[in-house]
Formats: sequence, C-alpha cells, structure tokens
Amino acid sequence: MNPTHIVFPAARPELRLKRSPATDPAKLRELETALMEGQKVLQADNEALRQREENLQAYEQRLRSLQNQVQGNKPDAHISTTSTNRQSAGNESALTADWSKLHRARELLEVEQRQLSEDQHVLLQARDVLRQREANLIAREEAVALAEARLQVAAPEPTKPARGLFGLTRAPFKLPKSVFTKS
Repeated sequence: MNPTHIVFPAARPELRLKRSPATDPAKLRELETALMEGQKVLQADNEALRQREENLQAYEQRLRSLQNQVQGNKPDAHISTTSTNRQSAGNESALTADWSKLHRARELLEVEQRQLSEDQHVLLQARDVLRQREANLIAREEAVALAEARLQVAAPEPTKPARGLFGLTRAPFKLPKSVFTKS
C-alpha cells in the first residue's frame, strides 16, 4: 500500500522570506514620488470641486432671491379683493389658454414641416428614378435604332421570283447560296 518510509530532502529549507523587488530602495523612492504627485493632483481636484460648490451655492442664492422677488411682485390672494382675484383668474385662464393654443400651433407647425420634408424627400427620389428611367429609355432607343440600321444593311436585296418550271427547280439551290454568301 503506502510506503511507511518518508524521505526528507537533504538541504535544509530556508526559513527567511526573500525581499520583494518592490521594497528595493530605488523603487520605493519612485513610488513615493508617484504618490506625492497623485496627492497633489487629488488636492488640486478637491480645490476645484470646492470652488465649483461655492459657485453653485452662490448661484442657488441668486436664483432664490430672484424667485422671491418674482413671487413678491405677484398680487397676494389673501390681501387683494375678490374682484381682482376674478379678473386675475380670468386673465390667467385666458393667458393659459393662449399659451396652450401657441403650443398646439407650434406642434402642428413642426408636424407640417416634418411632412413637407418627407414629401420633398420622396419627390427627389421620384425625380431621380424618372431621370434614371429616361436615361435607360434613351439608351434602349439608341440600341433599337442601331439594331434597325444593322438589319437594313444586312437585309438581302429583293430578288426576282423564279418563273416557271426552271425557277421552281432552281429555288432549292439558291436558298443555301443566298444564306451562306451574305454572312
């Protein structure tokens, strides 16, 4: 089964850990300088983010003050009389209706512009197809005219029909002669 005798190596194992190449003093200096540069970049980024945050906070404050001014200029419903409320409500509803009409007209205009653009595109494609057909038709007409001219040139001259018994007996000999000499 299993051997009972265990053989150990003759050399003694080394119990000390070997120094890794990263702990080399030159490598350590390079890593330290890279770390310092990385920290400088992070500090610069952090400063830029802090400035951006300050700018955003100042911008938010300006927007809030503008919003308060706009809300302060509106007539307050609690202070004004009911006739003013009705009139402003009528004006606001009319204004809202006018705005909705404007938005609807803008939507319709955009739809019409899209349809017009699509129609124009279709017409341009149809024009291109017609021009291509015209060119093909002209080429076909030229080819037909050339073929007709060749046929007219190659057409045999009309011969006098053979008469009588002599012509009837000679006709079978003239047919191959006329076919093979014209080619």
